[in-house]
Amino acid sequence: MGYMYIILFSILICIMGSLSYEDCTSNSSSDISKCCSLCPPGHGEIEKCTNETDTKCQPCEHRKTFSSSKYDTLPCKKCKSCREMEREILPCNTTHDTVCGCPLDFYFAEEVKKCQLCDLCPYGWGAIVACSTDSNTICRKCENGTFSDVKSATSRCRPCSVCRPTQFTIMECTDEQDTMCLDKPTAFLTTKLTQQPPSKTIKEDEFDAIPIYCAALGAVVLGLLGYVFFKQYSRLKDKKRHQIHDPHDHVEYARASGGTDSGVCVDFTMQCKTYNELTKYKDLPISKRKCVEHQLVSRRGNPSDWRALAQILGYTSAKIDQLESCAGDSLHCCQMMLQTWSHSKRNTTVGILMKGLSHIGRHDIVKILQADLQVSKSDHKHVRIV
Repeated sequence: MGYMYIILFSILICIMGSLSYEDCTSNSSSDISKCCSLCPPGHGEIEKCTNETDTKCQPCEHRKTFSSSKYDTLPCKKCKSCREMEREILPCNTTHDTVCGCPLDFYFAEEVKKCQLCDLCPYGWGAIVACSTDSNTICRKCENGTFSDVKSATSRCRPCSVCRPTQFTIMECTDEQDTMCLDKPTAFLTTKLTQQPPSKTIKEDEFDAIPIYCAALGAVVLGLLGYVFFKQYSRLKDKKRHQIHDPHDHVEYARASGGTDSGVCVDFTMQCKTYNELTKYKDLPISKRKCVEHQLVSRRGNPSDWRALAQILGYTSAKIDQLESCAGDSLHCCQMMLQTWSHSKRNTTVGILMKGLSHIGRHDIVKILQADLQVSKSDHKHVRIV
């Protein structure tokens, strides 16, 4: 009986030993007979565990290296840098890597491994998948009973409005425009016989309301026609404004330019419009922006003038070097610099750009921008004289 207890006790010791060995997952080698310590979050292994010494760890460097938020026996990893056109959403710390994302209205295209401008759903179409940092816009034509009157990368088709019983329906809903309603006019004349003194009676020939009702009806019809004309004019004007100042223009002309720098500034007069110093750079005509960028990197000036201008506009040396490594030649660097600057939250007006160009001595480009400013002023003077 005593031998039985000894056998059972030996089996129990073996089982406990095997369990303790299986629990010891931190050992990097089967030659080690004890459990090794794991490095805590934010620390990396610098020396492995042995039979004589435990695992040695050291803290990771803030914004340079990091270690997973779980216990591990790996060294600190290097923080990643955001890729071309990406923005830093969360900076790297000792326990988490850098989190990057594309700027507003851009998405990361896996096929080319860089951020690209999101597609805009046209009028009459809505975004069934809104543009995000991970995917492009997916559009679908608005179904019956819905509409979309904007060009957007995020807006869905909206349900059509229904006029109230107290309103006229002056235009039915279409896929590009909501229902147009107009409040019915209140009665111009209210006759209440019960409010008249009982001694007085109203004769039928004392008052004729037909002319008043006809005049009221004519006023309503004229009002409806005026309202329809105004809404249509506003809609056409808004469409024209979107076509002229489409935020995708700078991408289209950059692709069309093919990356060549001829050094020649061509002014397409028919496309130019007057502007003032408070106009946003991104709202300038395509020809004017293209002219500025080509002139800035032409042989007439210093090809590195775009770097000097970038510093004036608030770019750091590291950001300028990143733009130069991503874009390649001077023209693409200049285009990308002005493109990202014009879509930033800084003051990105034509006046600020002209001050920066004057500061680096590029008065020839300032004169190009001032040309339409002078035309605008002379036009105003001519109007006052007339």
